[in-house]
Amino acid sequence: MDDDYAGDYPDAVLQTTIPDLPNYPNLSSTSKFNCHGYAWHMYWLGEDHEFDAPWNMNTSEATNYFTNAPSYKACSEAEADIWWINGGSHSALATETPGILLSKWGIGPLAIHGTGDLDSPYPIESVTYYKKCVYEATSAFDSDITLDHCKVQFNNTIVYNYVDLEIE
Repeated sequence: MDDDYAGDYPDAVLQTTIPDLPNYPNLSSTSKFNCHGYAWHMYWLGEDHEFDAPWNMNTSEATNYFTNAPSYKACSEAEADIWWINGGSHSALATETPGILLSKWGIGPLAIHGTGDLDSPYPIESVTYYKKCVYEATSAFDSDITLDHCKVQFNNTIVYNYVDLEIE
């Protein structure tokens, strides 16, 4: 499958998702996760998160990351961590290079690719941009703190949303 995608999208750079297998070194295509699972869940856990556990996510599950208990908030393209493409038909990670994305293509590969129609199997008609929420506390507080249900960082200890946090 990787060879087919590489032939159809020669400018894309396929990323290894499965450790070297003797018969299939540097395999990229996998059904263990999809674009939403990679962009929203696996990215939230960090770049070093293992690909071993399956994480396929449907569109409504992905929207939880920026609606019900938001871990991400809408932003400009320049600030974006994730691109929500065509109302949720595809999710992709922004890279440090403008116009270059990292995304999982269905059961196909994880690829670094451009944003043009011929650069990936997902043509872009509309995009909403999101960035990961991070809050840092740098001093003591004498009053209640209300945060946006995002990531909270206290002295290098990170508390993610989906937990109740009481500060005394």
